[in-house]
This record gives sequence, structure tokens and C-alpha cells, in this order.
Amino acid sequence: MNREEKLKTMILKRFGTVKEFSRAVGLPYTTIRSILERGIFNAKLENVIKICKGLGISSEELIDQKDFVMEGSSAFYSDYTHSKSTSLFDDLNDLSEIDKVELPDLILGRYAGTEDIIFSRMSERSMDKLIPLNSLIGIKPVELADLNNEDIVVYSHQTERSIKHVYKIENKLILKPASHDPKFIDSVFEMTDTELNILGKIVLYIVEK
Repeated sequence: MNREEKLKTMILKRFGTVKEFSRAVGLPYTTIRSILERGIFNAKLENVIKICKGLGISSEELIDQKDFVMEGSSAFYSDYTHSKSTSLFDDLNDLSEIDKVELPDLILGRYAGTEDIIFSRMSERSMDKLIPLNSLIGIKPVELADLNNEDIVVYSHQTERSIKHVYKIENKLILKPASHDPKFIDSVFEMTDTELNILGKIVLYIVEK
């Protein structure tokens, strides 16, 4: 029995139906059905946590259950959160002094085991409508050609350094903030601008409340 089948069995045993469970935990029925069909690794962390709370188990217990978690279900990633440097933007290209942090595959989802992801804290308010200051962020190096519209990127250009949504429109890159602070504005660059350095895209963020 895989982890999704195990979860469904627990849900049916305690709540009778998936729909009743969805009402109890405050998640749409379609969301829970999708998680059970597509797999926990494809689910948002906050939804997995709600499911665990509804079943009376912790996310740690879920991760530790041999029935739920595959062998080798955690990996080490570069951890920038304790770096002595004050500038994430300066040091993304020099990880020689970066510590390692172990994280379970459940948190990384489809990026589980990806060795080049580094973790840091959100250091500015340019995306605070989505990612509040000090949230944990996972950053993956990426080529410009592999970016999609609405990806969130860490970038630098001359003296400008920021974290924003990216949009490709014709031969231009438009970098848009999602901030409550009006000082953060759109930036527009030519695709061919050699001074634009995309340091990585945010593939995961965890908000502390």
C-alpha cells in the first residue's frame, strides 16, 4: 500500500468519505482528490499540513512513516541562512563557505534531490504580497531560455539587485514586483542585455506565521 492509499484508508476510516473530510479540514474536495491521485509530492506543503492535522498526525510523523516515505526520502541542500555574508546577491555565485541542510523530499516535491538548490531568507519586500520578509526561499540556477512568465527570479543589473516576477514580451524582459511598498517598480531590460544576471529562480518558499 503506497502513501496515498494509506492516507485514503485513514480518511475513510475516520470520516467516512473524502467529501466529509474535505469539509472538516477546510480544503476543496477536488484538491484532496488530486493529492490522493497525483501524489503527495505534487501537493502544496500547507495542504499536506492541513491533511495531517485533520487526521491527528504531524507532518514529521507522515515523513517518518515507512509506509508513506520512499527509501532515501531526504537530501542535503546548500544552506545560506547562516552565512556570515550580508548579501545574498553577492554570494550566490560563490558557495564555497555555505553549510548544508537536510530536507525531506516531501517538502521539495518535484525538485526533491536537485543538488543545485540553495536556501536562504527573503531579504527584501519586493515580493511581500506573496513572500513575506524572512520567509525561507529555495533558489535554483536557471538559464534565461528556461524561464517562464510569472517565474520569480533573483537578479542583478549594474547597481540594481532584486527579486521579482519575470515576463518575456517580444525581445524584452519585464521584471515586476508584487509588493505593498510602492518604491518597488517594474524594470525592463533587453533580452540581449549582457549586464543582466539572472542568479536563479525561486522554486520553493515557506512562509513563517
